[in-house]
Amino acid sequence: MFVSYTDASVKKGIAVLSFVIYFKDAKVIRKRIIVKESNNHIAEAYAISELLSFLSYYDIKNGLLLIDCNVVKEMIKRKRGKLYPHIPKHINYTLQKLNMRSQLILRDLNIAHEICSKNGFKRSTALSTVNWLKEVIIDSDYYIQFSVYEEYKQLVNKASLKFHDVLRQLNKLVKNANLVHEEGDTKLFENNNVGITLHKDTVVKVTDLKCNE
Repeated sequence: MFVSYTDASVKKGIAVLSFVIYFKDAKVIRKRIIVKESNNHIAEAYAISELLSFLSYYDIKNGLLLIDCNVVKEMIKRKRGKLYPHIPKHINYTLQKLNMRSQLILRDLNIAHEICSKNGFKRSTALSTVNWLKEVIIDSDYYIQFSVYEEYKQLVNKASLKFHDVLRQLNKLVKNANLVHEEGDTKLFENNNVGITLHKDTVVKVTDLKCNE
């Protein structure tokens, strides 16, 4: 599963759009696009549209979209009607076609925000070196709730971990863990005294089993 972030910054009628994509093999794509726009929500939706156009062009599927604007997240859920003029009304359809899920995060955790709000240059991985197929053929990954992100940082005592870092680390733990309990769609795994609770395809809780003994 790749993890993507989008954001936009608007000043004096100019919007800077940005998206960042992290792949499993640590390759990173960063894009910064400047357009004329004075509405923040429209600009945020533009950024998502640009990301999806990029992914669709290269046929990159199976990922997570992280955004920090709840208004825009609600917008892309719409199945009918236009979001705004000039913005494709099928964003939700495209997300489904690319097998992507959107998730809300805090602004401070949105890595794309740094790209669109600050001057400077950050190099991307060369497109020719990114292995798109690796995102498709690898075993299915699990999503995580935002509360799990906070729990895991406290558990390992690393406050600097990014959302995609925690997502990757927990997926590694689950894939090498022992299943200790299962009830319906909920499963409890154990790996080196770390308890990981999954509900369907999402990690909903992590606990230190040593503290619970």
